[in-house]
Amino acid sequence: MVSNLAYRKPLIIIVLIFLVVGFITKYLAEAIHELAGHGLFVMLFGGQIKSFYISLLWPYERSYINWSLPTSDQNILIWVIGGGILVTIIVAFFIQFILLLKRFNVAISLTLFWLSFWCFINATGYLILGGIIQYGDVGELISMGAVTPAISLVLGIGIFIAGFFLISNAMRKILIRFSIKPIKAGLAIFWLIVPLLFVLFIMGISFR
Repeated sequence: MVSNLAYRKPLIIIVLIFLVVGFITKYLAEAIHELAGHGLFVMLFGGQIKSFYISLLWPYERSYINWSLPTSDQNILIWVIGGGILVTIIVAFFIQFILLLKRFNVAISLTLFWLSFWCFINATGYLILGGIIQYGDVGELISMGAVTPAISLVLGIGIFIAGFFLISNAMRKILIRFSIKPIKAGLAIFWLIVPLLFVLFIMGISFR
């Protein structure tokens, strides 16, 4: 576990710790999307979770959850399908709210930061890409008439802008704690994750 004195370690160690925590929380966010998102609404509506799979090979394969519902009511199905995005948005912004109010030790701060980031990327990625290419959960919601591509795109961009400032602020605090300068360069390097993820996503769907 990372100690409160982690910021005194050599830069390479700090980077490795940062990346390892980021890797682990990526799949925790996937589990939140599938189980706490889709799965929660399945159980709320009296359904049953049959199986689930958290992929370690994203973007070449996707995580998923299989369920059964006691009804074919489309309104209930919309809640179940949209539940993954809804819950990850709530988790992402709730964590950012907590990070604004309270200072944690380095281990907890890093874990919460990364978990919030991945939940944020999960939700906004679905909304933005779904609005453009009708992908994933959003593609299903569009086909059911629950949302339109334009609404999904606008909502995704709006949430991304709000989250960008909150996450940048949290990242700035982490860089300060680790005494990494210049801050702006560190933030720029961090946000390069987004275009990298987009490239990986495009590669992933092209190989499917």
